[in-house]
Amino acid sequence: MTDGDHFQNEFDRDRAAKFDHEFDKLSPLKDALHLLAQLCFREAGVRKNARALLVGVGTGAELFYLADAFPRWEFVALDTSQDMLTQCVKGCEQRGLLDRVTFFHGPVSLLGDAEPFDLATSFLVSHFLTTAKRREAFYADIAARLWPEGVLFSADLIADRRAPGFDDDMARWLEMLRYSGKTAPEVEQMRAAFDARLSLIGRDDFRHLLQRAGFPRARVVGQTFLIHGWFARRG
Repeated sequence: MTDGDHFQNEFDRDRAAKFDHEFDKLSPLKDALHLLAQLCFREAGVRKNARALLVGVGTGAELFYLADAFPRWEFVALDTSQDMLTQCVKGCEQRGLLDRVTFFHGPVSLLGDAEPFDLATSFLVSHFLTTAKRREAFYADIAARLWPEGVLFSADLIADRRAPGFDDDMARWLEMLRYSGKTAPEVEQMRAAFDARLSLIGRDDFRHLLQRAGFPRARVVGQTFLIHGWFARRG
C-alpha cells in the first residue's frame, strides 16, 4: 500500500464530511497549535509574501488560520485524500481564498519542481506512516522543497511505550477522547489503533529522525498530552 492509498482509506468521503466537527469540544487544543505555529513563524522572520507548503492539509483548518494571520502569503495545499481536499476547496471558496491557494492531490514526493517554499506545515500526519524509513522519507521530501533556512512546523503524536509514564500519558489521552464525546467502543477502537496503525516513537528518536531528514535544528515548542509541536529549520 502506498502512502496515498493509506491516507485515502483513512479519510474517506464519510469521514471527510464530518471531520471538522468530530472533535468540536477539543477545538481549543487545535487553536493553541495554530497560534503556536503563527508565533514560531513570526519569530523566525518569515517574509510577508511567503510561499507556504501545507502537507496533509485535510479540510483546511491550518490553511484558513494562517491565511487570516498572514494575508500576503500564498499556499500550496496538499493532501493524499481527494475527499479531504474537496472539503478544503469548498472552505477556500467560502472564504474567498481560491486566488491564494494551489491544490495538489498526492504525496509530497510527487509534487513537481517549482520555486522552493519559505515554510511548510504538517499537522498530525507523519504518525500514520508506520515505518521509520517512510517517516524519514516524508520529512526529507518536505526539506527538499524548502529554501535553505526554510522552516517547518510539525505536530505529531510522540510517545515512548517503554517510558515509565507511558500508561499515565495514555490514560489522560483516553480521558480526553471520552470528553470529546467518543463512545466507549470508539475509545477502545482508537486505543487499539495506537498499536496497530500508528507509529509512536519517543521525543529523542523523533528529533534524530528530523535531523537525518534534513532538519538539523529541530526542537519541541509545545506539548498537549501526546501531541508535540515541533519547529525546525532546514540545514
